[in-house]
Amino acid sequence: MRPLRIVKTHRYFESQEAGEWVIMVTRKHWLALISPFIMGALVVVILLVFSRMVVSTTEGIFGDLDDIAVSTFELLVVMYVILASFGAWLIRYFNVVALTNRHIVDVSQKAFFARSVSTLALENIEDVSIDKNGFVGTIFDYGDLKIQTAGELPNFELKSVADPERVQRIIMEAKSGNFGEEKA
Repeated sequence: MRPLRIVKTHRYFESQEAGEWVIMVTRKHWLALISPFIMGALVVVILLVFSRMVVSTTEGIFGDLDDIAVSTFELLVVMYVILASFGAWLIRYFNVVALTNRHIVDVSQKAFFARSVSTLALENIEDVSIDKNGFVGTIFDYGDLKIQTAGELPNFELKSVADPERVQRIIMEAKSGNFGEEKA
């Protein structure tokens, strides 16, 4: 994502301080966002193939009622998988990392009604490293960012970040103060 131009008077998150402005907001890579739908589609296909195999190998004790019961069961399962996939996507979508001129704010949505917000001051950052795993992460350019902190502070780990090299560079530039003051 490109650095954002932000209006100074608007607060973008609760702990935003006066004079603090957002440089960048990023989410998980699009491939990580659609993975619940891919898994849901696989579950539906396997279920439909399996249920049709079972129906075709049994004689059908109740005749047409068997087909209606199986079709109803399949419909309910497909609806459940669609809703579960959408719910998993929403939870992933609301995981956001915001970089300001003073902090990194990590909003982690754990469930529909549970989230945690972690804030790390830029001066506490020691190092930012990238971990790209596997063929898919390399081809689609996403990976994990590991932000090492000073002292006893917990380290930050941001999973499935799109274009991690660019995000790493922007974080290090913000830490060194190279973004200066916000442009109008």
